[in-house]
Amino acid sequence: LLNSENGKAYFDKVKLKSKRNQETIKRKEKTQQRRAIMSTDAYRAKVLQPVINEIARLIDYGQPCIATRKFGKMAGGHRKSVGSNRGIALNLHNIHIQCFQSNSYNGGDERKYDIGIVEEYGEEYLDYLISLENHTAKFSKAELEEAFKKAKSFRLDLRKHKTVYVPIIRIHLRNKANAFIG
Repeated sequence: LLNSENGKAYFDKVKLKSKRNQETIKRKEKTQQRRAIMSTDAYRAKVLQPVINEIARLIDYGQPCIATRKFGKMAGGHRKSVGSNRGIALNLHNIHIQCFQSNSYNGGDERKYDIGIVEEYGEEYLDYLISLENHTAKFSKAELEEAFKKAKSFRLDLRKHKTVYVPIIRIHLRNKANAFIG
């Protein structure tokens, strides 16, 4: 390893890989330490919610914004805001693809959101979403950590099979994801 050019090159390559692995391990440990001291709500908002929102966007892949019916940069838009009801913040029926402008600058376009739901899924589905508004749920941090693992798994499967789904299948996928993630 030390007496030939090929040996030196191999030794340097192994040493570099080892250094990268150490950096990756340190980064993962630092992330775990940060997550360990997070409050339950901070963990929900910063760790789990982005994965859940991506699942909603993947289920709605290829669809226009639920409120404006336009295409563009998309987010996971909540029908009932997270601030008004933490209990349904993670429920995928409460989250549909929504363009950033509608979701952020227009305060969620609540009325247009409901019109889009009726146009896409029907009045009965909107009634179901309205019934969720009174749902309250409290989760422990351990439950959220377990849900995070399951959500990442579900998200990975959707990423592998990006498909444009019809409305009834999107409702079915939301049911399946909610049940799987817990």
